Amino acid sequence: MIRELRIRNFAIIEEIDVEFHPGLNVLTGETGAGKSIIVEALSLLLGRKAGGEVVRTGASRAEVEALFEEGNEEIVLRREIYPEGKSRAFYQGRGVPVGFLREIGPSLFEIHSQLEYGWILKESNQLDALDRYGGEVIRALLGEYKKLYEDYLSKKEELKRLEVDSRELERRREELSFYLDEVQRACLREGEEEELLEKRKKLLNLEELKLHLKGALSIVEGEGWGGGLIDKISELKKMVGKAADYERDLSKFLGDLESMLVSLKELESELSKRLELLNLPEESLDEIEGRLSLIRRLKRKHGVESVSELLRLASSWKRDLGLLERVDDKIRLLKEEVERLYVELHSLGVRLSEERKACALRLEEEVRRVLKKLAMGEIVFKIEIGERELGPLGMDSVRFVMAPSPGEELRGISDVASGGEISRLSFALKCAISRSYGVPTLIFDEIDVGVGGEVANMLGEEIKKLSRERQVICITHLASIASKADYHYFVDKVLEEGRVKTRIRLLDEEGRLKEIARMLSGRVSDIALKHAKEILEGGHR
Repeated sequence: MIRELRIRNFAIIEEIDVEFHPGLNVLTGETGAGKSIIVEALSLLLGRKAGGEVVRTGASRAEVEALFEEGNEEIVLRREIYPEGKSRAFYQGRGVPVGFLREIGPSLFEIHSQLEYGWILKESNQLDALDRYGGEVIRALLGEYKKLYEDYLSKKEELKRLEVDSRELERRREELSFYLDEVQRACLREGEEEELLEKRKKLLNLEELKLHLKGALSIVEGEGWGGGLIDKISELKKMVGKAADYERDLSKFLGDLESMLVSLKELESELSKRLELLNLPEESLDEIEGRLSLIRRLKRKHGVESVSELLRLASSWKRDLGLLERVDDKIRLLKEEVERLYVELHSLGVRLSEERKACALRLEEEVRRVLKKLAMGEIVFKIEIGERELGPLGMDSVRFVMAPSPGEELRGISDVASGGEISRLSFALKCAISRSYGVPTLIFDEIDVGVGGEVANMLGEEIKKLSRERQVICITHLASIASKADYHYFVDKVLEEGRVKTRIRLLDEEGRLKEIARMLSGRVSDIALKHAKEILEGGHR
């Protein structure tokens, strides 16, 4: 409940400090005194917007602060508004975003004013009203549903995004598959281009190469009776060996001569092999040129400089294709997940719908009870619940309908209800919802406009009933409602130093009697005082 309220430099309020109490707190006073301004200031603690025009002229800022008691806990909310339109919010003395007040404020108090009756005409608000009446059961089901729906929506969006991307991925997959197949069919090898260039060079100079190889071989082997290097060095070695029998120091050259012979024989063998290979059938020059042309085309196409880079590209394409295959797997798994979540969501939506239908019957009965007391007993009020696609709030469409009397066609309340009927229906719904929803403090701002006589008395009784379960702060112009107050505050405005300012004070018994008398007749007279006394006695029976 709201224990203390402090307002500084807000509109015509220069400074007020007021302490509220459990039960029914009523604020009365002449029109224009500033009663609704107090409520407007309180609305800032719900995070509502306010411009710099609310700051009292000449002040550096407007301030609204309230102390709430929740069991053994005290909560302090504060809001500051500056002339340039900026604002600051505070929770327990610490700065917080204004949005934080929008989250915590509605759990502490609600404001219902004559300007808010239009809420009942919106079907989205009608669904919200039913859910709030459902209390903790529907709140828990809806909380579970919303969490599951967000997960479902997130997975569905991810799947949609992947499926859109998959068209581009499919194009990319076809492209990579083509490139990879082209390179793989080429059967490229590391160093192949260099080998081909060597072969090409040899083929272009084949005859000259053969001539040189044969010439070298003839020198090593010799021709005719002349003998070659091998024969001559063999003969040389033989002669030096015989001389070494007499000149022993010549023997040191025999090893070198033997090595020369070994090298020459190896050279002879290699030259012979190469000549034989040149005579074997090999790739033609056209085949080599074709292969080199293929390699050059692939390098140019993919912007690389070597076969090695082509092979590395092919490896990366293969890896990317593997990743693309995994995207397909992910899409498949996501589809399965989305289908599973939908089944769970639908099942939970059915449970939520069944609970709403049960609550709707109870709410209809509760509203009819209050409407009967407000002289609308002939009105037929029903809650229609239809089915629609699963959405963020379930699978139900909720519509409040009514008929002027039994037997008449049920139609949407905006089509058949008058302004007075809408205001009373709205109040009846607020009463029913408040009993289930459990907000600690309800604030009613002139909800009695257009109501009088016995209906006003019944309205006062319903407000009084609400105040037995929670704190109620009510601004009223009706004596029949004010008479039921546990605490009666009087709001007026005075002119001080050329400026108007609002005041508020808690009335004692005598002051209360005079204020009720003023509300009854516009002035305090003996007759009005007598009537006020009777009303006050009746208000507390």
